Amino acid sequence: MKTNNPSLFLYLFASIFEVIGIVIRNELITLLMKPMIVPAVFYYYLQVKEGKINWLFLVILLSSFTSDMLVLFELPDGNIPIALLNMFCYLIFIYFAIKDIFLKNLSDIKFFYFALIVIGCFTILYVVLGLMSGLDNFSNNLYVIYGIVLCILASIIGFNHLNQESNKTFYALIMCICFITTDVFYAVYNFYLNLEIFIVLNVTVQFASYYYMVRYITCNPEK
Repeated sequence: MKTNNPSLFLYLFASIFEVIGIVIRNELITLLMKPMIVPAVFYYYLQVKEGKINWLFLVILLSSFTSDMLVLFELPDGNIPIALLNMFCYLIFIYFAIKDIFLKNLSDIKFFYFALIVIGCFTILYVVLGLMSGLDNFSNNLYVIYGIVLCILASIIGFNHLNQESNKTFYALIMCICFITTDVFYAVYNFYLNLEIFIVLNVTVQFASYYYMVRYITCNPEK
């Protein structure tokens, strides 16, 4: 990852110090750094994109920024709008992933691996939902739908990478792994084992996902 790009340097700087602020429990650092991350990612996107602006991706960044601010200010019942915003982003990425589907060169072994990906995703969802006890019906149903949406996204992206490996599908795969990892650490921290390392890993992987979002959206599939 090259850091000679000012926007990329700002993104890395803010992300690293945001994580440091969480580790040392310094609210001032987190208050200053977190609002800088998504705008820096947006600036980075503008610098590396080729062609027209992808307005759906800007909607994703706006939703991500809003979600981050809800986390930052710890609003009452903030988990519900945060989950809805994140799920909205996943739905847009599903749209992008469906557009990337390439149906040539299919084989039985690829379908077998695809089936393993689907089974693996829903197994993780089942285990994570098992950790999230004590939720009311609405929250439980929301997280079930949220998890299913993420599993669908992961399955399509996994299929795309299996069927036609490229830089674009690779970045999408890493991005989706970041999404899953972030959500798993969130569930473990909030519902099972309240250790600080899990929230640190949660935000670290989340911030890393922003970079791979941009790389995926701006990558030329022919390269």
